[in-house]
Amino acid sequence: MPDDRLRPKKRLGQHFLREPATAARIAALLRPRPEESIVEVGPGEGILTRHLAALGAPCLMAVEYDAAAVALLQRQSWPGGTRIVHADFLDWPLPAGNAPWVWAGNLPYQITSPILFRLLAEREQVRRAVFMMQREVAQRIASPPGTRESGILSVLLGAWYRIETGFDLGPEAFRPPPKVWSRVIALERRSDAPPVDFAALTAVVKAGYGQRRKQLANALRPLALELPPGWAALRAENLILDQWLALAEQLAARGHKAYSDSVCFDDE
Repeated sequence: MPDDRLRPKKRLGQHFLREPATAARIAALLRPRPEESIVEVGPGEGILTRHLAALGAPCLMAVEYDAAAVALLQRQSWPGGTRIVHADFLDWPLPAGNAPWVWAGNLPYQITSPILFRLLAEREQVRRAVFMMQREVAQRIASPPGTRESGILSVLLGAWYRIETGFDLGPEAFRPPPKVWSRVIALERRSDAPPVDFAALTAVVKAGYGQRRKQLANALRPLALELPPGWAALRAENLILDQWLALAEQLAARGHKAYSDSVCFDDE
């Protein structure tokens, strides 16, 4: 195995980009402003990192979990302001001194949703993110509330970010080739984001989609909400964003003690 290549680890879901031209297309979608620093999630062999570093941001933090990848990256020469960080991105604290941020990365399937939830948690500091993920996942999160394909992340991301479709990549674009197609998307923070309590919206959306086959009267029963006329027989996939916001406002008005810790479901 050449020194500039890694042996992909199946347990980490590693599929490395083959072509620098593809990495250049991804980096071009990020469009950082002069004052914004960049976080790359999982740089791997560094093919995208090179193009992100060329964007000239004040700081580029490439956060990698795999020790072998970290060692490979640290052997290379990088422009000033580039930092290779050996850490689990989900546990790594976002440095406060470099805000605001834009994020980029080729996301392993098994941690795509946790990373998107972290983006939501850091939404005040992260204006834009460009991610590559499994195409079917990208299609689901881009499905607007009120459609059958919508889910928890559709609603939450839709409240704070606009989702832009970039381009698709077939399995041959990666080493090793995955069994699925991938899609690059950009998430741009909305300037008109609703002034809704994040915890309250998360609670009602997780309750509704956590039992998506049930009518809202049953799915939301643990939250003891008063449903408007005609809503009780609806299901989570029938509600548009404004309806979710109305439910969240009702829950938030009762205070944080109303958020039941027992209402905890998977993200999709």
